[in-house]
Amino acid sequence: MNWGQWNTGSTTWPNGPLRPCEVLYEFYGPAIFTTVIGLEDFLLYKSDEHVNGDYYIAVHISEEEVTALKDGVVSLRGIFSKEKCWLLDVDFNMNVTRFERKNVSYIQTALPKSGVPLYSSQKRCPDSILQALSPFSFKFFGDDLLGGCMSFSRFNVLINNVYDLVRKTLIPQNIHEANSSSIMDFPIRQPIFASLLVPVERPIVDAVALTKKEAIKNLNPNDIINESERLGSNFVDVAEKTVERIAAKKLNSGYAKEHFLFFDAVDEIMPSEHSSVSKLQISSNILGRHSFLEVNREMGEEIRYLYREIRDENISVNGSVVGLVQKSKTFIIKASNGREVTCKVIPEIYDRMIREGYITVGRKVSVNGAYQKRSNRDFIKVDGEPKF
Repeated sequence: MNWGQWNTGSTTWPNGPLRPCEVLYEFYGPAIFTTVIGLEDFLLYKSDEHVNGDYYIAVHISEEEVTALKDGVVSLRGIFSKEKCWLLDVDFNMNVTRFERKNVSYIQTALPKSGVPLYSSQKRCPDSILQALSPFSFKFFGDDLLGGCMSFSRFNVLINNVYDLVRKTLIPQNIHEANSSSIMDFPIRQPIFASLLVPVERPIVDAVALTKKEAIKNLNPNDIINESERLGSNFVDVAEKTVERIAAKKLNSGYAKEHFLFFDAVDEIMPSEHSSVSKLQISSNILGRHSFLEVNREMGEEIRYLYREIRDENISVNGSVVGLVQKSKTFIIKASNGREVTCKVIPEIYDRMIREGYITVGRKVSVNGAYQKRSNRDFIKVDGEPKF
């Protein structure tokens, strides 16, 4: 936007001089501040200056948004990226000499850069209040995700990838083990295009369906939701550590094996050189903690490469026995990420475990061996004896 070419709008301002209520940032006068215009609260940002005054952009603001901005939860660009805004030409006495209402698309180049917080001491943060305050959100960027339109097939793939990741990581293991994941759902707010933002809300539990599941009917729905949020917090912790390790060039196969289920969950959602997604932002607001991280193509490739390197190597998998197959002398477990895994042990060990009553449906077990991911049910060739 070239402020010098702005010559439309009205010069008859009916509200008197601007009177800052709270100055959030000052640079030779108020640069970012709140004020009341008429009966409504506004936030103003000084975008440029000229000989006789300054050019401001103004948007409606809520108390919640001001707090989020001051706390470094949402970026300046995010606060000002609303459907409509006001352009103001203000003289040095804070009198408005010209004003005009515009669509936000008109002033994109006049806004601060993406991810820039209010204060330099704060970390990069999301560019929308919805992204910042949703319990979980995933924002995809790419050349074919621009302009508020994308192919139906691309939308389907990205939504399904988010769906799979959420159900793998946020459904408690005891719900998976009882084959009862259908009792939980995760509402999403309306996805937003021009990039693709998918905001995920707190889980809900079907309390009626829960009482019909014998293995888990005595569980409290609130306890299930709390456990889901704890799992979400753990996921974010590992995600942050993974990004930090990439930045420090300390990501290695040992770390990936230790966090195999995380790498397995995020594999399909990561940006890569062969994907139309060039960057992914993951935000969370759970258990009183805000988190925001970005993964670009290079970082995504590193995560995906390590996952492919370790997935056919020996790893440990924990779960519960859900089935036995006598003919092939294998047993099936439901892993903590909800995947079923066929476990192959040597026949002698299988026969002895059956004879001594070790393998029973519902029993918790840990196995170690070469892991193979398959479309319907994964497979692990167990080294030695399972640990019950």
